[in-house]
Amino acid sequence: MLRPGKTALLVNALLEEYPEYVITGYLTDVYISAYCAVGYVYKHAQYENGRKMLTEEISKVIEFEHRYMIETVDGERLLLVNFHSCGGRKSLMFLLELFSSGAMSGSRYCVQ
Repeated sequence: MLRPGKTALLVNALLEEYPEYVITGYLTDVYISAYCAVGYVYKHAQYENGRKMLTEEISKVIEFEHRYMIETVDGERLLLVNFHSCGGRKSLMFLLELFSSGAMSGSRYCVQ
């Protein structure tokens, strides 16, 4: 069960429009581990709301004004609602650094 503050964050994310993308789910309390995102998923076709999800490997990170969206190798597009309090945002920033340095060497990973 989400606490009121996190519920408000999720509702705000659900109300935002991203017309150029089909979002397949919303992740809360996200952290990145081994190129994968871990968090609680909502509005996903294959998972119940509030279930913990480990994504496939992240292939692309798209930065919006207030949020990030990840795209995985299997085509999932997940909007990151908020980060885990123990290093969630820091883990994403580290992944972005890896992607940026990999882009210089012709890696398949991408930051947009």
